[in-house]
Amino acid sequence: MNSLERVRLAAKGCSGDQVPVGPYLARWTAKWAGIPISDYCTDGQALARAQLLAWERLGQDIIFPDTDNYYIAEGFGCKTKINKDKIPNLVQPALDQFEQVFELEVPDPYQDGRMPVILEAIERIHSRVGDEVCIRVPGTGPFSVASSLVGVERFLSEMALIHSGKEEASREAVNRMLELATNALIRFGLAELKAGAHLLQCGDSLASTNVISPEMYRIWVLPKHQQIFQAWKQAGALTLLHICGDNTRILDLLAQTGADIIAIDHAVDLRLAKQMIGEKVCLIGNIDPVSTMLFGSVTDVERAAHTCLEASALGGGYILGTGCEVPPGTPLDNLQALIRVGQSHHY
Repeated sequence: MNSLERVRLAAKGCSGDQVPVGPYLARWTAKWAGIPISDYCTDGQALARAQLLAWERLGQDIIFPDTDNYYIAEGFGCKTKINKDKIPNLVQPALDQFEQVFELEVPDPYQDGRMPVILEAIERIHSRVGDEVCIRVPGTGPFSVASSLVGVERFLSEMALIHSGKEEASREAVNRMLELATNALIRFGLAELKAGAHLLQCGDSLASTNVISPEMYRIWVLPKHQQIFQAWKQAGALTLLHICGDNTRILDLLAQTGADIIAIDHAVDLRLAKQMIGEKVCLIGNIDPVSTMLFGSVTDVERAAHTCLEASALGGGYILGTGCEVPPGTPLDNLQALIRVGQSHHY
């Protein structure tokens, strides 16, 4: 079996010849390849080169040309600052007032923001690996994109006012922001699929229950995630939901989003997640990217990988990976150990 076939089987809750392995490798690839992260985030050729060089060395089952959180938000008019060898930072939201959102339109993924950079990278990666390796691609989620339009603190404060029933809150404007962000992500994901992607991600970490309540997630975010995954799956894509943090309290809701794969952060008990939703969706995770991958030894990584396999691999529907992004500077030996353990685990 090839890598894409393994991932597709896992996404269906089945098992292939071995457990697929897909650590969250994004900016690590740039540092390892000697490419400035500022170039990696703004140049499709550099982004593709970093990812392919890492894959050629590691041989993981999933290539993931992820960059930062603002490539869609820039398409709405958000301003970022990109210093040499640093990821883009939001310096100016698109809106001064919530009511200005009604003047915005859904951006064009082929022209606006840095979405064209990612599309170019996908095309280059696909031209190299075709349908042999799973190409997972980024998509900043609607709650996170909407927050960038006015700034995170203002957005969350307004959400709290709305949720508590304050009449002065800008409910219609916030609804419009979420609607625009949802449609932007759907449109971008479909463009990524056309460029050669296989696995479309909605990464919405501001919607974590470390930030908002389970009730707020259920009312405000869940319907948008369902809309996104429905549109993508109708187009034939594999789908993945990634939300950082301890989301144990909403695992059942995450399984209702329609995503094929749910990413489980290291803060969540993977065995519990398997018990709660493992029969409904495929899980990926959940090795600690910092304490284990960055600062741990090869033995630590091997031990953690075996623990994850024991907790979630039985019966299929599991992809071995990290709970979140592997930090730049993580030892190559640790990544090789993770992939070696997964590739040697046969069902």
